[in-house]
Amino acid sequence: MAKKKLYKTADEIIAGYSLTSSKVHRKVYLVGRPLKTGNVSLVRYHSSGSGKFRVRERETTGVILCIEKDQSVKLENQEKLRLQQVVCDTLNADLEREEADFKPLPKTKVLLSDYAKELAERSLKETGNRHSTYSSMNSLAQHSELFRPHSQLGDIDKKWCLLFIDYLKHKALNLNFQRSKDPNKRKEVLIGQNSQNRLIATLNNAMNTAVRESLIAHNPMNELNSKEKVPAKKGTREFLSHKEINMLKSLAP
Repeated sequence: MAKKKLYKTADEIIAGYSLTSSKVHRKVYLVGRPLKTGNVSLVRYHSSGSGKFRVRERETTGVILCIEKDQSVKLENQEKLRLQQVVCDTLNADLEREEADFKPLPKTKVLLSDYAKELAERSLKETGNRHSTYSSMNSLAQHSELFRPHSQLGDIDKKWCLLFIDYLKHKALNLNFQRSKDPNKRKEVLIGQNSQNRLIATLNNAMNTAVRESLIAHNPMNELNSKEKVPAKKGTREFLSHKEINMLKSLAP
């Protein structure tokens, strides 16, 4: 497979991904703004009305496209753009329907996997930490696709949550053992109890955020009782008693 061209300057990124406002025939679109670092900030524009009554609003997405030093960076840029384009497409359809006096397209049609990836990118932008929320949300995106591909936020109800938990307990594989290019080195190892608990908590966090952002009316995870979830496994680490600590101190030179 031929390698795609790398964009190594802000101007190349903006031109290569068509992130300009010229010849745009959409109501919601993305524009790239060059930064002093050479990277590009994605800005979302909302346009309504026409002629002298046209109004244009600008919104910062918080997403940065980086100079493409190698193909891995290019893939990251393409995925960031794809997720932002999903948001633009939904908002654009809403505006067109509103102006045509139609009911807006329900935002519940956003894919859970796309939404989880979006939350992961937000977390990375805010904290710079590729672990914690960023890692958990990306893991949720992967497992939700493996469990039931193309699940939309509006599809997720109590039954979906219970079936997802059952998948985590009996079928979900540790994806770290699936990354080897050599099939002989791949292992089918089920995720552990703590990983199950973490993914359930991550799903709950994602759904709570979706409620706050008015994407769904309520969080179906709230309908589950504690017995229907997976508890975290208690640690086995043993700590020294005060007596033992004092004994060690007395032995110190």
